Amino acid sequence: MGTIKNPRGRGAGVNLAGAPSEARERMWRAMRILRRFHMRELLQVAEVPRRKVAERFVQDLTRAGYLRVAERARGCDGSVYALIRNTGPFAPRVGCKGLTLDPNLEITRLREMREQLAAQIVACDKRLTRLGAFVERQKLKD
Repeated sequence: MGTIKNPRGRGAGVNLAGAPSEARERMWRAMRILRRFHMRELLQVAEVPRRKVAERFVQDLTRAGYLRVAERARGCDGSVYALIRNTGPFAPRVGCKGLTLDPNLEITRLREMREQLAAQIVACDKRLTRLGAFVERQKLKD
């Protein structure tokens, strides 16, 4: 189990279990394929045996802004949910206090950071090359 804590070290932190469960990963893949679904469809497609697990995940994703209720419950079918924020292949994780960790967004952020750092390294190399040439010229003058 991992705990993400306040950067200053205060507070109890938010508990986000290590890796998302296989059931949540299957449900996330099913949601991405179906785009709109009833709970029973999600249970069938993702092969999730416990309805409570699926209901909790759908509730968490709705609260976090990944899903919305497209049609309210009518009869025994239940509500229709729509995926409105498809960030990528890995299931987002939602903690008990609503903190969301989305590996897809984190991967994108880290790739952008890597590109920025690579550009900075290239710029530093160019400056070092110019400085090296300057030093060599100074040595020749002496």
